[in-house]
Amino acid sequence: MKKVKYLLFLMLIAVLAVGVLAGCSVDTSTDLTGTFKVVYCGNGGELNANPERVFMIREGLHAFDPASGKPVSQVVRPGYKFVGWAKGKLDENGDPVILDAPITDDLDGGVYRNKFGAIRESAVETDQTGTVKKGYYDYDRNSLWNFDRDLVTEDICLVAVWDVYSKFLIADKNESGEWESYDDLLSSDFTIGSGAIYEKYEDRLYDVQNLRGTRISQDDALAAYGTERPDNTVLKFYKDPDCSEELVFPFNITNKVTVIYYEEIDGVFDLVTDARTFQSSYAMGNNIYMQNDIDMKDTVLNLGNVTYSGEIRGNGHSITNVNTAVTQNIAAPGEKNSYGGMFGKLINARISDLTIDIKTSFTIAIDPSNSFMGATANDKVCYFGLVASLMDGCIFRNFNVNVEYELLRSLVDGEGSWVTDPETGDRYYDIPKIKNKFDVTLELSIWAPQTDNTNLNVFNDNCSVTSECVKDETEITEDEDDSSKDQQDQQDQGNND
Repeated sequence: MKKVKYLLFLMLIAVLAVGVLAGCSVDTSTDLTGTFKVVYCGNGGELNANPERVFMIREGLHAFDPASGKPVSQVVRPGYKFVGWAKGKLDENGDPVILDAPITDDLDGGVYRNKFGAIRESAVETDQTGTVKKGYYDYDRNSLWNFDRDLVTEDICLVAVWDVYSKFLIADKNESGEWESYDDLLSSDFTIGSGAIYEKYEDRLYDVQNLRGTRISQDDALAAYGTERPDNTVLKFYKDPDCSEELVFPFNITNKVTVIYYEEIDGVFDLVTDARTFQSSYAMGNNIYMQNDIDMKDTVLNLGNVTYSGEIRGNGHSITNVNTAVTQNIAAPGEKNSYGGMFGKLINARISDLTIDIKTSFTIAIDPSNSFMGATANDKVCYFGLVASLMDGCIFRNFNVNVEYELLRSLVDGEGSWVTDPETGDRYYDIPKIKNKFDVTLELSIWAPQTDNTNLNVFNDNCSVTSECVKDETEITEDEDDSSKDQQDQQDQGNND
C-alpha cells in the first residue's frame, strides 16, 4: 500500500512539472518544492541556452542570484552588457506578459526568442523578414531587484536588463596622411545600433566587452588594430590626434564611442624588450623591433642552427653580454660545416642601428691524425665566423659588433674523464682542451666565412666588427709560438677581408 501511495505521489509531481513547463519554457531543472514561482527571463539573452528559467521558492526567502552561478547561471547576450534584473509582470496564467512593442529604450532588447526559436510560438509573431512584431516583455528597467534585500512574497517575473556595449574605433588617415575627422561619430546625433552615421562606421566599431563594457583593455585595442591594419605594427596608442596624450590601459569609457589614435611602423614586427623575447622571435623567423637595450648575461643563447631571413631594427640599442660556445665536430663526408659566434645563417636578412657585444669560444673537435667516417683532408677544414656561420644577400646599416673570442682545440671526441666539482659535488664530463696547436686548416672571418663579396652582402653606414683573441690559460706547449703566430695570421687575414 505504501508503495502505491509513493507511486501516486511521483505521478502527481510529474503532472505538476509538465504544467509549469508548458506554461513557460522547456526547463528541466524546475524546482517544485517552494511556494511561489519565480520566472527568470533572459530578455534576448540566455540562461543555460534557455530564454526563461522557472523556480519555486518558499515564502519569505531570497530569489536565486544568477551571479552566484547556482542553480541558475548568469544570463548572457552577445553584443550587450548586463545591467541587472528588473521586476516584470505575469498574466493570469502565471506567464510573463508579452507586448506587441517594447516599452523601454532597449533598441532591439526584449525579444522573447533565443537561437533555437521561440519557446511559446503563440506569444511571438514575426513578419516575412523575420522581424519581431510581437514578443516583448513588460517591465520597468529602472526598478532593479535587490537579491540581498528583496524577499519573495508572491509569484514574480525577473527580466534581464541590458545596455549595448560602448564602442571604440581605430582611427585612420586619408591619402594626404592626415587623420580622418570623426565629428559626426562623436556628435549627439550618433546612436548605437541605428541611423546613417552608425551604418557608415558599423564595420569599424568594436565592442568594449571587458568589465561589463566600461573599460578598453590593451588586448582589445591590439586585436582591433590588427584587424584594421594587418600590415603594420602599432608602437603606442593615444587619446588625441596630436598623439600627445598616451592611452594607458585599462582605459575607462565615458562616451558612447572612443576614437583611438596611434604611432605605428610599416611592416609586421615583434616588439622586443628582453632576451627571452628576442631569442623566441628570432627562432621563429619574425621581424624584430627593439625597444630598449638587452642584457643577455643570464640567457643561454641557442641561435647557431637557425636560418634567419627577417629584419632586426635595433633603433640605436645594444645587445650585451652575449656568451656562446661552439664546437665543430668532424664534418660528414663531402661537407664543409660553418659555425658562427652569435648567429647561424643570415639569408636575405636586414639588420640596422644595432650594436652587439659577443664573447665566444670556438672549440675544434676534429682529429686530424685519423680518418673518421670516411672523412678526407678536405673535410678537416674549420670554418668560423665571428658573427655568423653564413651570410648571403644581407643588408646591414649601422651594425657594429664587438667580439672577444678564443680558439680551443679539443682532443678526439670521447677522450675525457668524469670530474667531481669539489665545491658543489656535481659530476661532469671534462674534455681536455689545448689551444696552441691546430693541425687542421682554419678559416676565420670577422663576419662570416666566405662573405667578403660585397655584391652578395651590402654594408652601409659604418658597419664594423672589432675583434680580440683572448688568451687561453691552458698549459702552454712547446708549439706555442708557431700556433700563436698561425692564429694571428688568421685574424689579420680576417680583418683584411
